[in-house]
Amino acid sequence: MLTIYISDNCFLWSSVKRLVNNLLFIPEVRNMRSLCLSTPSPVYKNELLRSSKGKNTSLYEIIFPHHQGLGAHIHTSGEDCALVLSGNLTYFVGNRETIKAEPGSVVFGWQNVLHGYLNKEKEPVHLLVFVTPSKIGLAYPDDEDPVVRKVPVEHRKVHAEEEVNVSSEYSSFQTILVHGRYEEPEELDTFKVFIDWKKKQLFIFDGEKVELTTDEPVRLLKYVAKS
Repeated sequence: MLTIYISDNCFLWSSVKRLVNNLLFIPEVRNMRSLCLSTPSPVYKNELLRSSKGKNTSLYEIIFPHHQGLGAHIHTSGEDCALVLSGNLTYFVGNRETIKAEPGSVVFGWQNVLHGYLNKEKEPVHLLVFVTPSKIGLAYPDDEDPVVRKVPVEHRKVHAEEEVNVSSEYSSFQTILVHGRYEEPEELDTFKVFIDWKKKQLFIFDGEKVELTTDEPVRLLKYVAKS
């Protein structure tokens, strides 16, 4: 079992992580990963942060500078959903229709649902993107193409500070309040990510028991998909 202490300081957490990783007699350390994302620079970035052991789910860090993005599209065999870490995202919910997604927003690009990304402002848009399964397909249909699934606009976005409980055929998002010790049993072939979006901290558990510890109440966004 591995207890993760959620720190207020990314540098402190990185130092603790290095110390723990040096204790090679604790085998669970090899399965858990923590990430502390940096402040975005004003240049484009699309980086794979982590793939699950089963290669079904991946996490990406994407930065869109001013006037950059990705036009409206669908995924025919999977989904990508995104958490806005900073910046203000213009999110396509059709080829012409958009909504605003402020920091802390989660936007849903479910299978065959039109979606896309654009940064209209000077501040970079910093995203954590959840992709599952491994081959999601890509197409650019018209709004009225019969393959396009229609989802009400009000269901396309939630905020991580709200009570979130959203599921698709591939994944789920939920908010949880952690104060003190929090545990979940081991679930084989299950990939779990706990995100403190304000501090840009991620705690990843891949088919193992979850243990988190905090001194003060912390609201985390929990993502679950197949490993």
